[in-house]
Amino acid sequence: MSGASRLALRLRLTPTVIGLTVVAAGTSLPELVVSVIAQLKGSPALAVGNVVGSNIFNIGMVLGLLALIRPLPIPGSTARIEFPVLLAASLSILWLGRGQPPAGFDEGYGWFSPAEGRGMLVVLVIFVAATIRSARRLVTETERAEFEAEVSEVTGAEVSPTVPLAWPIAQVILGAAGLWLGGKWLIDGSIDVALAMGISERIVGLTVVAGGTGAPELVASIIAVRRGKADLAVGNVLGSNIFNLLAILGVGASIGGLAAPMEILQWDVWWMLALTLLLVPLFFRADTRIRRLEGGVILATYLAYIGSLIVRG
Repeated sequence: MSGASRLALRLRLTPTVIGLTVVAAGTSLPELVVSVIAQLKGSPALAVGNVVGSNIFNIGMVLGLLALIRPLPIPGSTARIEFPVLLAASLSILWLGRGQPPAGFDEGYGWFSPAEGRGMLVVLVIFVAATIRSARRLVTETERAEFEAEVSEVTGAEVSPTVPLAWPIAQVILGAAGLWLGGKWLIDGSIDVALAMGISERIVGLTVVAGGTGAPELVASIIAVRRGKADLAVGNVLGSNIFNLLAILGVGASIGGLAAPMEILQWDVWWMLALTLLLVPLFFRADTRIRRLEGGVILATYLAYIGSLIVRG
């Protein structure tokens, strides 16, 4: 992430833009790499299960656990912009994934077409552009200074682009290679685990893979809370979930279409939507916080979902 941030600084992008793009998307890059590799290997259950499972993990485990530790304030912009976009994107998956797959897939699969994938990416670009425009217009000079310091602290990149251009480019290349290699190992290992234990790739994708790729969100959010930036934790989770749905499914579908197991669409996506809907009354009330009791309810719902996977097999 620091290499991408330094490169962005050398390209004269502002810290605000870096924070809302490089930093926001950085914790979701493992999901993107893993899902693309899974699709290329012909494992759609791992590819789609990783996205849906990561979103469930982010809300259920990350937000639920963090709210138990400390009540989480909800920024006004997050309630007005990010959360409605996340809710709309989650609802759209139920409809978009019901397409008829091409020959070669049985009745147990839905289909995200290439056109739908490109549409998701267009929506993501519009969302990011609107968020950046809003941030530039509404942020105060004090908030801007704090934000620049936060970007520098999180990414390890200097706000003043003094680092030679070759170094951030090398960091980006090495980081991308490491992500691809790590993602390949994770997918190969997950397939081996599924075969050895006699469990489905869907379950592995929704649990092991999703938990592994969702770990950066958990770590980043814990660090934010410990530094007194609990509001960043909520924004990080919602932004990551939006990126997962629009960017990862969008990229996957754009590569010749993406098959989606109907069991994920008819069961796991509903759990993802249920956890998202649990946040509705919390985001639209006078006391815009996720309290400890509410965090416990969210975490308990996530544990109930894991229990349902164990029971259903």
